[in-house]
Amino acid sequence: MSSGAWVRIPSPTARHRWLIAVASLAISGVVLWTPIGTVTRHLDRAFGPSPVISFGVPVLLPLVIGGIAYLISAERTQPLEVDAARSRLRVGRREWGFSEVTGARIELAGGDGDDTLVLRLTTTGGESCGVLVSTRTGERIDDAQRDALLSLVDGSRIAPPRSKDDPHGRFAHVEFPGHLTREDTAALIDGSGTAEASAAAGQRGLGSGARNVRTSGTPRRGPGSFRGQYAVVGFIAAMGMFFAVIAVQQPTALFGRSGIPVVGLAVFFLAGAVITFLTTRRDSRRAAEQRAAAAAAREEAERAAAGEPPAPVRPTEAD
Repeated sequence: MSSGAWVRIPSPTARHRWLIAVASLAISGVVLWTPIGTVTRHLDRAFGPSPVISFGVPVLLPLVIGGIAYLISAERTQPLEVDAARSRLRVGRREWGFSEVTGARIELAGGDGDDTLVLRLTTTGGESCGVLVSTRTGERIDDAQRDALLSLVDGSRIAPPRSKDDPHGRFAHVEFPGHLTREDTAALIDGSGTAEASAAAGQRGLGSGARNVRTSGTPRRGPGSFRGQYAVVGFIAAMGMFFAVIAVQQPTALFGRSGIPVVGLAVFFLAGAVITFLTTRRDSRRAAEQRAAAAAAREEAERAAAGEPPAPVRPTEAD
């Protein structure tokens, strides 16, 4: 690769950013209902009753909050560019040398049926950037991006953090869950390793001690099951039905001292239950397809090792 040949590495997508913004919008619409109502009443008293104020303010303020959330997300997820020939990386207008990259952690990792993998790289100055290695549907970075990232990792000083009580880092996987070694980071990038979905879930001091990365093609820690996720769907749906019944019996009911309308809670929980159910069902189907493909690949490898001819391919309807 010639000097100055920057290779752009994908960051979390605009879809991911908008999801964050929409989530912030939904949360702000519920949490800020009472403050927005107070502001609206003060404006009505100052300027007189007006439908523009009554309907515009409750809509405009959450939109402003959602836009701010999107801008913050966009700032934190600017694409990374790598020049392997000069051992330089840059995000926006800032540049660093490979040796200034000192940390990597799993920011987002999907479970069965969801191949999402987002890594966050950190530098000596505390700056960080997100790297989208794989999407939900399994689309990975291309060969040029992979080689550039591997060059970056090879020239970096990536290592898990160490606390003062553990100078040798023996318990770093417990103290700092999700943080990676240089070898594990390279394995995730080149595809030889797979991130455990639980690796990004822990907080400092709350790690389970489980490994962050396993060899691709090997079973995940603990057999995957979607029963727990469907139980969560049922709980969310039950909460939505509970608030819906209250809203039907008393349409003007407010919830607690915060003054949140019960009908808003009903819509929030019921919509969440539907979205969670559809997402879980899709991931369940894709996980089954992945397991079937892995089983077929193992069977084919065993046949090849035994010197047997490959299994006949069944004709499809298109044939």
